[in-house]
Amino acid sequence: MKKIVLSVCSCFLLAACSNPQHPTVEKTAKSPVDSLIDIVMHGHDQGMGKMGRVEKVAQELSHKIDSIKQSKKDQSTTIGFLAKRQEKPGSRGQQHEQMDEQF
Repeated sequence: MKKIVLSVCSCFLLAACSNPQHPTVEKTAKSPVDSLIDIVMHGHDQGMGKMGRVEKVAQELSHKIDSIKQSKKDQSTTIGFLAKRQEKPGSRGQQHEQMDEQF
């Protein structure tokens, strides 16, 4: 029984592979819609090829923006600290006052 099934399957396989009546994929004339789709897909493929670079630059810009925000925050903290220090009388200490008097 196994031999019969195996031989029948082999015959079908050989017949399917050597069938010249099976239509092959042939180049046909493209319609205007197909031509437009090809143009659009070509542009899409080029654009998507550059997405990695765009994402990398966007990430770098995000880091730079965060750095600028942090430096502004640090500057405002320093300026606020110095402004408060100038408002307080005697906050500079005696050594600094003596140095100012010498000059």
